[in-house]
Amino acid sequence: MLARFRRAALAVAPAVLIAGALSASAGTADAGTAIAHGQQTQQCQSLSSSQPSCGFATEIDLPLAVTISAQASPASGQNATVTWTVSCSVSGGAAASSSGTHTGATPFRTSLHLPKSESGDCTVNATTRLSGSGASLTAVLAYTLGVQMQVSVPTGDRLEGAPLATFMCMVDSRQGHNPGADAVLGNCSYVYVSAWTYNGKTLVHGGLCLTDPRGGRIRTKLVLDRCTGAADQTWTYHENGPFVLKSPHLCLDDPKYTKVRNTPMIVFNCNGTPEQQWNLSS
Repeated sequence: MLARFRRAALAVAPAVLIAGALSASAGTADAGTAIAHGQQTQQCQSLSSSQPSCGFATEIDLPLAVTISAQASPASGQNATVTWTVSCSVSGGAAASSSGTHTGATPFRTSLHLPKSESGDCTVNATTRLSGSGASLTAVLAYTLGVQMQVSVPTGDRLEGAPLATFMCMVDSRQGHNPGADAVLGNCSYVYVSAWTYNGKTLVHGGLCLTDPRGGRIRTKLVLDRCTGAADQTWTYHENGPFVLKSPHLCLDDPKYTKVRNTPMIVFNCNGTPEQQWNLSS
């Protein structure tokens, strides 16, 4: 059985030695808070044999990018072949699939093309095989996961037992990963519409960075733009707290603490209020 959600199972041929590891990369906020979001790896290994090989059978929720790297030891430069299939679906719906093969001299890393559906629940099956003998093989499956940028807003429902607050998510207004699109408030139900990655510095959606286009004026509407590494795209984050723009120190803000969809997100003076408290949820 395949491991589900954000864990992975290693599938190998008989008599192949396996070594698996799972790790997450961490970015660091300016207050020293460790932020670990997005990056995970799985590893498999095969000792010398007539044709060393190992593989992965992995279910991943919300992958934004997937790669496999191959390393032969001690015979670096020996050819290896990666054969893979990725199949994705949303909520048990019809799956979209993509597959491919890459052959090259080790060490190398190759990207796995995700299906055009950009669906949320994906299964990765991949095998890496050396072309000859006399070397051990190590393969690493690395994937970047999406998280949701959530803010909790009051429902206004006064009925007994009704929820007092609900989560809303920051999304792409155009839903097409286009430079210049506004970052707006939306529902959290469609996984890729509200999928972001945060590496301790930048907030990325669809390969574009959350940007302050006016360089630090309060109430500026935030947009998606090509990543440049500039200060207007550099954010620090305190867990379950504010996202703070590097220069000047303004905070990501849900204006007027609203739950109205398509409300543009802005930067505003950091004040510790609930509309500036964000949660990264996988």
